Amino acid sequence: MIWRACSVVVHLCRRRGLSTVPTNWDAESKRKVLERLSRVPSDDLANIAARIDERAIVYLSSLLPAVSTTTSATVPEPTPLQLRQLMLRSMAPFIGFGFVDNSIMILAGDYIDITLGVSLGISSMAAAGLGNAVSDVAGIGLGGVIESWASQLGLADPKLSQSQRLLRSAQIARYAGSTIGIVIGCLLGMCPLLFIDTKEDKLKE
Repeated sequence: MIWRACSVVVHLCRRRGLSTVPTNWDAESKRKVLERLSRVPSDDLANIAARIDERAIVYLSSLLPAVSTTTSATVPEPTPLQLRQLMLRSMAPFIGFGFVDNSIMILAGDYIDITLGVSLGISSMAAAGLGNAVSDVAGIGLGGVIESWASQLGLADPKLSQSQRLLRSAQIARYAGSTIGIVIGCLLGMCPLLFIDTKEDKLKE
């Protein structure tokens, strides 16, 4: 849309005998004009397209691939060390999330099972579902604490730019770290099973 609008300006200037690119305009002034032209309402596109100067639009359109190629080529791939650092930093908070979520779910579910489960006769699966609801609420409340704890571990910062973080390799490293972290956290969160009694044991008592 920017190029089409520019060509209209070029065409009108030529019809009026004006210079299409004033020599006293700096790059910033030209950029501001392009930004204004980029906000042309969509309803006016048909009228603008009907008055496009073909030579101007061909030239301006030819600039776009060159700009895109140059921009993509300036984003370097993260090094293997940076990817490992990114994976570790993504893994740390999810270990905490997994541990808190699973441990609270087990403890809350067990307590509900041996209290409401006995008095109201609800099943163990229903008690587990209620325990999961309790752990989810606790996870929301403890989310900031866990993230703060993870940031204080002193893990190395990969120092990636925003463009590098959007690369496929960086996204894979981040998702891999998050997945591994949540699995480790959930396994560690099962430790209450070593200390709690089952409902059958409670009934025997």
